[in-house]
Formats: sequence, structure tokens, C-alpha cells
Amino acid sequence: MVSDLSSNRVVFINGMVFADGDLRSCMVVVEDGKIAELLETGTDIGDLTTIDLQGKYLLPGAIDVHVHCRAPAAPERGDFATETRAAAAGGVTTMLEMPISKPCVNSSAILESRKKLGEDNAYVDFGLYCGPVGCDEQAIEDMVNAGAIAFKAFMVDAPPGRGDEFDGIAAANKSDLLVAFQKTAKYDIPFVIHCEDDQLLNHYIDLALKSDLSDPMVHPKSRPDIVEAVAISSAVSLAEHVNRPIHIAHVSSAKGVDIIRHAIQSGVDVTGEVCLHYLEFTADVLSKAGPYAKVNPPIRFKNDQEALWAGVRDNTLMILTTDHAPFTAAEKEATWHDLVSSPPGLPSLEMLYPMSLHYALNGQWDLSKSIELVCESPAKLFNLWPRKGAISVGSDADFIVFDPKDEYVVDSANWFTKAKDCDRVYSGLNISGRILQTYVRGNLIYSDGEIAGERGYGQFLRPN
Repeated sequence: MVSDLSSNRVVFINGMVFADGDLRSCMVVVEDGKIAELLETGTDIGDLTTIDLQGKYLLPGAIDVHVHCRAPAAPERGDFATETRAAAAGGVTTMLEMPISKPCVNSSAILESRKKLGEDNAYVDFGLYCGPVGCDEQAIEDMVNAGAIAFKAFMVDAPPGRGDEFDGIAAANKSDLLVAFQKTAKYDIPFVIHCEDDQLLNHYIDLALKSDLSDPMVHPKSRPDIVEAVAISSAVSLAEHVNRPIHIAHVSSAKGVDIIRHAIQSGVDVTGEVCLHYLEFTADVLSKAGPYAKVNPPIRFKNDQEALWAGVRDNTLMILTTDHAPFTAAEKEATWHDLVSSPPGLPSLEMLYPMSLHYALNGQWDLSKSIELVCESPAKLFNLWPRKGAISVGSDADFIVFDPKDEYVVDSANWFTKAKDCDRVYSGLNISGRILQTYVRGNLIYSDGEIAGERGYGQFLRPN
């Protein structure tokens, strides 16, 4: 049953609210799905309906900028209903979905079709990437006018048999990427790059195929840090050449962090993101989880992990995300003998915000850094600020109720993602704090382990 607050004037009371960059005691008035007022605690509110937070925290809803849903081509892996339920359970109120679908989102017609799929099924709000590589200028303009949240490109060729999924995003030829930068430079939406150099990647994969494919370390050996570093350097140089701001997806290596940091210091308009799994794990996790821990780029080594943490702390990496990529357990299980060909990706939507807040409660960064990484910076970069990412007057009433005193052990059997059986890395972790409820535009979507919202409530988001 939905707790429908969107058409009523309701006041959240007796909580600690993260507003204006700080955690403070105040009351939050919600009306028509928006935050109408922030009132000092004790202000007379007459006979308005109240929700008593009982001392818990009220924090902005998270934005996950890097998610894959899979449907309609592979609904057995995940769909807009299952994966947005997972988002809500993890405190993610806005989800930005990558354009890898069958076919790839490389036209306004395909984007509109995917938008309809989301509007019919999503529990939380969502935006859609598009692929501009090889598209003419009219097709790009049409996708922007249809509401694309961002552009995406891979600096690799399409994997065998997946040409239709990568038609519009595969830019192994650097001139193709340069042209895509030029054609999109006039549009004020991000251009996000998956940075792995195609030629080097093929070289190292060929070497890996001659080794023991069941060795867990074959995966990082098949995609070493130089593959990422060369691609980031190339992307930065091309973007600087045409004055096109870019965003580097899922940075995974110390070399990659260093290149982005140097580019920023040199005045290049480049930003970077890091995925949760790169901060939490090292390549040792492959020995335990094998194909279940395979992602591209790979989870690397201790020095890379330390460099990524440093990159977050000095703002070289400004967004924390998941690259949530659901598969079936059968697909993963069948590839223990061959980690090179194993499908890359793991489920993690339900861990992004909890672990970010866990890090804050355990002193690895402060609460404001958690909010910055998963709420504010994503909203600002993807042109959703201040509608999303903040508890402020006029913003959407997207927030979580968080108990900082609770703790629990992760059990992915209780997750809502269809890919929960593919988790072999997060289960068993001890987490400080617990998300109790998630609200999207004033409506209760998730509460105490249960989905309270309605399928199709989620709205398609256009950039400001």
C-alpha cells in the first residue's frame, strides 16, 4: 500500500536533516511531491499531518549514474521493475541507465521505446543515456530533444555477436571518438567514456588466452592498468582538442587517477567516477568469487585501491557509482574455467548508499562526503540539480530515513535485484547504519525491508 504524500501537505518532524551542507535539527514540509519549506524545530504547524522520524536522519535520495537494466532483451537478468525496486531498497531515488540494449539507444525512436518501458515499470525516477558514435547530427539532436541524460562511448569494438548492442557507442577508432566529440560539443550534457584501449586490450587478451584460463588472476592480467591509462590519455587529449567536457567512467587504476588529476590541474574539463567495488575489494576477491567478481575494467590491486581512495578524497574522482550489471547465476557459474570469456558485471545497486554511509560512520570520510559523492555531484554533473540530490526548498521530496545506530550483516538473499544470486562479494559484510525508508517525490517506495511503492510510479527525467 502506497503512503501517498504527494498531494498532501505533510511535515517530517523530530529528525536530523541534511540540508544546506550540514546535518541539523529542522522540520521538512512536503507538498505536491516537492519540499515546500524547511522550518525550525518547534515551529507551530497547526493541524498538519506529521511523520515522526524519532531522531533518525533524513538524507537526500541517492543518484546512481551507471546502471544496466537488461530488459527487454534479457529479462531473466533484470528489468526496470526488479532493478528499480533494488534501487529503492538501497536508497537510490534516481537511476541513470546505460544505452547498451538490443538494439543500442542510438536514435530517438529507440530512446522513446526505452523511456516507455521505464515509465511502465520503474519504481524510482530514471534517465537514459544515448550512443552518438557514427550518428549524423540530426540523429544526435533528436536524441537530445527526446531527453537523453548523457552520451556514452566505449573505446573498444563491440564484443563478438553483440554488434547491435554497441552500434552507437563503440569507438575503437579514435577518429570516430573525435568526430563524436565534435558533433556533441554544443550540447550541455555529459559525454561519458569507457576507457580501455582496443589494440592493447586485444594484445593482452591474446596473451591471456595462452595461459591458464581458470587462474583467477587471468582477468586482471588480460586487462592491465596500461590498457586503461592509454585510453584515458587519448580521450583527454581528444576532448581538449575540441573543447568538449568529458566524464571518465569507472576509473579503476592508480595510473588512471594520476592522468585525470594531471589533466584537471592543467585546466582540462574532465571529471571521473569510481565504482564501489574498486574501493571495497582488491583482486584477491577473484580467488574467492571467480566469475562472480569479474567486472570490466577489473578489480585491481592494493596500490590501485589506495590511489582510488586518494582520488576520492582530493576530488579527482567526484562520483561514487555501481556499474550495476545483472546476470544470471547460471551464466556466471558456467565460466569458472574461463574468466576471460565470463560475462562481466555484478549486482550492487542495494549497496551504494549503505556502504557510502558506512564509510562515513567509520571515519573513512565524513557524512557530507557521502552526500556529495552519491547525491550532489551526480545531480550537478548530469543537470538535475537542484531538483535532485538535495533537501532544499523546491527540490523533489526524494530522501531516505536512516538509522545511524543500527548495524547488520549483508545477506543478498534478501535483495530485490533479479541478479541477487550473483552476489558473492558483498554478502557477509558488516554494515554500520541502516536505510529504513525511501521516498520518491514524497511517496513512500521502500519501508523496513518491503517495497511500498507502485510499479510505473517512476518518472523519466530530462536534464535541466
